[in-house]
Amino acid sequence: METRKNHTKKDTRLINIDGKLITNQQLIAKSFNNYFLSVADKITNSIRNYKNLLNSNDPIHYIHKNL
Repeated sequence: METRKNHTKKDTRLINIDGKLITNQQLIAKSFNNYFLSVADKITNSIRNYKNLLNSNDPIHYIHKNL
């Protein structure tokens, strides 16, 4: 087994955000946070839109809406 106490490894994280390569860890974390927050909103809106679509095809819903 080989160990090197003086060995330094440059640990650079790199991510492409809107066509720009970002290495700043805070910006990377913020981008991931924004992405995952937006995913929940998109799923919620998708479910609402689907329910509205289902309700709009329901004849009883149509009658109640137009009376």
